[in-house]
Amino acid sequence: MSRAAVYVDIHTHRIAGGAIEMLSLNALDPAPAPIHVPYSCGIHPWDADKVWEQASARIATDARLSAIGECGLDNICPASKPRQREIFIRQLEIANRRRLPVIIHCVRAFEQTMEILKGFTNVTAIFHGFIGSPQQARRAVDHGCCLSFSMRSLRSPRTVEALGQTPTDRLFIETDDSPDPIAQTYAAVAHTIGCDPEVLETTIYNNFNRIFNGNASME
Repeated sequence: MSRAAVYVDIHTHRIAGGAIEMLSLNALDPAPAPIHVPYSCGIHPWDADKVWEQASARIATDARLSAIGECGLDNICPASKPRQREIFIRQLEIANRRRLPVIIHCVRAFEQTMEILKGFTNVTAIFHGFIGSPQQARRAVDHGCCLSFSMRSLRSPRTVEALGQTPTDRLFIETDDSPDPIAQTYAAVAHTIGCDPEVLETTIYNNFNRIFNGNASME
């Protein structure tokens, strides 16, 4: 197996180095993206009640954008639920038009999220920081989604079970807002699913290339 593969952190809010890091930016934040760093940009459901138009233009026209998000639904936050749904759908429409993957934020809104995603079968959705049951994981994977797991995900016994049933070609790993190094999360996931760490590293690297770069897998 080639050791040219490297860690992929599919969703992070900080650049730590030592991995391919998908930096998550808020479309409402005017700060530009760092040069030579892949990034996602979107309107978080917490911000659904805020101004949409300027942020929409950013995610619709930014040529360097690798993915849209994080975006989605959050049934705990106080933002208007109808507005969350509207903003989520509009971002999926942009993703569909631009043929970009979407990084999904989903908090106690799995059924509503899956119902919306049924209308966007050509959009590759990645549930970031997945916490849910094996049944939910299976439904998401059957729809064509990928699941990303963090150290926080591994604190949930039902999510650990879901991780064990997730095909590795639909798997990603992330740090999110944690200071834990991505290598630690890879080691924990590899141990949990009984996978050789180098095999897991290469598999996720291949997943990233397939979805974001359209490249063939590395053997």
